[in-house]
Amino acid sequence: MDHYGEVVENYTWGNQGQSEWAEDIYVYYQYAYIVGVISTGGAIDGFLMKYDVDYGKLEWNVTYSSPERDELDAVLFDGYIYAVGYTERHLTGYGSYDALILKYNDNREFVGNMTWGTHSIDLLEDIYLYNGRYYIVGWTHGYTEDWDTVILVIDENLEIEERFISRRPLGDRGNAIYVNDDGIYVVGSFSEWYFPSDMLLIKYDNNFNEIWNVTWGSDGVGDYAQSIVVSGEYIYVPATANETDVMEFDTVFLLYGEDSDGDNLLDSYEYGIGTDPKEADTDGDGLDDGEEISYGSNPLDQDTDDDGLDDYIEIVYGSDPTDEDSDDDGLTDSQEAYYYSSDPTSNDTDNDGIPDGWEVTHGLCPHDSSDASVDEEGDGLTNIEEYSHDTDPHNADTDGDGIPDR
Repeated sequence: MDHYGEVVENYTWGNQGQSEWAEDIYVYYQYAYIVGVISTGGAIDGFLMKYDVDYGKLEWNVTYSSPERDELDAVLFDGYIYAVGYTERHLTGYGSYDALILKYNDNREFVGNMTWGTHSIDLLEDIYLYNGRYYIVGWTHGYTEDWDTVILVIDENLEIEERFISRRPLGDRGNAIYVNDDGIYVVGSFSEWYFPSDMLLIKYDNNFNEIWNVTWGSDGVGDYAQSIVVSGEYIYVPATANETDVMEFDTVFLLYGEDSDGDNLLDSYEYGIGTDPKEADTDGDGLDDGEEISYGSNPLDQDTDDDGLDDYIEIVYGSDPTDEDSDDDGLTDSQEAYYYSSDPTSNDTDNDGIPDGWEVTHGLCPHDSSDASVDEEGDGLTNIEEYSHDTDPHNADTDGDGIPDR
């Protein structure tokens, strides 16, 4: 299919008397590697095929079959082919599964396999290659009463280097994984058993410490995600939603933006404005970068308006971090807060009818209302009258014309 949704070619593969369904595909140049399941007369086996897209032909296919049930759910190619799924343990009876990893060369020759399991059910759902290590995600029921996500990190020799079990309060099942320098992303679902369930997306750091998680759910009984791609600032998650209480499902596409520091700004936006996408408060003034954007202050400057008060302090006071004189009384916000004990959000702190700035300029007290009725120099005018006439309360003849101000 091309980028316009037009079918370029189609290929059907199968055998009479069998049911086959594909679970995953990995494309490398002109070749497509596909894994899935074959059902024949009640027997369930996994299959792997290589298909030449350019020439429209099947190169080869192999079937993996043990004495009991086998499924292959994900595939990856990096010179060798890695397929993951699960195999039924015939010694412990139906319903006990081990995680299964297979390795083939590009000529379909079997190289090796590895199984991993607990006393219960263990399944693998996806595989991702990062920095020469293979990250494989799935589910396990062998550690808690509910499902847990399991992540196995293996090397090229199918040896386990790390193992992580989620052990969240509610059961969770990891269906897909993506790894980059920023961390490990896992999507799936969570619930106490299978249903009702909601979609779950978790980001871990590279030591498997959880950084954040988000959930999404419809009004129905079963919502889950089975694939994830991280590209640039966005996380793309196709999901399945059950909108009703019956088993009818819809496809849902979820798009998330990466906000590594939780300041409500996308990382790409932070890169654009010069803030640190991994530090919620880039300038260290006590306000998250997202809060500064909402207030209109500069997230790169502790004191946006250069009035001597940090932006956070201005928010505490209720003054404007972008205006050095929030109440327009002639005094900067820091002068009011630190030196004159007046209110930077009120131009008349003591409500005496005289602005704070005028009182300070003329030697009065901006938080003492009694000085409004005082006649400082005995010219017959009180201070508030001097203010209203724009005369000097300390000079009986402000304009020096020989006539008292009164």
